[in-house]
Amino acid sequence: MRAATFLAVFAVLVGAACGGKNGSPGKSAAPTKFPAAAYGTLTEAEVTQFIKFLPTFSAALKAASWKPAPPDTSKGTLGALAPLVEGMNVPGLKDSLKAIGSNWGTFRATLYKIFAARAVVRIAKDITPDLESKMQQDSAPFIQKKYADYLLVKNAAQEIPDTNKELVKKYEVELDAIRGIGH
Repeated sequence: MRAATFLAVFAVLVGAACGGKNGSPGKSAAPTKFPAAAYGTLTEAEVTQFIKFLPTFSAALKAASWKPAPPDTSKGTLGALAPLVEGMNVPGLKDSLKAIGSNWGTFRATLYKIFAARAVVRIAKDITPDLESKMQQDSAPFIQKKYADYLLVKNAAQEIPDTNKELVKKYEVELDAIRGIGH
């Protein structure tokens, strides 16, 4: 039961951050931090522009037949973010961004900040101290591997600016549309 609960919560965490499946194949070790762009300070203007652009972004992904690559479990949750975001730079997106006065570099940084902050907020909400204690005490190798990944995310989360966390909480409902991008 503990394992099932943890797996469900962990799946929610990754889904909340990244909108569903994520990652890409690779053989390097799991990273211990989010990509550097995720640690920049998010502004309210960035969030509101991102929300306004979500339908256009989703349409560009859909037009390009974008599908997230299957997750690479060896890279853990932190390693899933970069392949997901970088894979979203599809044909036609740059023109759509230009039309709103933005560009891929700016939008890419916003994606990283929003996805990472959403993951952090979900961890704080879903992984209770009781659940964390149960995960720590569970000796099943699979659970211990997931617990180690959770600790990496938790440690990396400490460097995400509080402003970013507060903004994704404030716009939680609007940002939940991320889950349907590209569909």
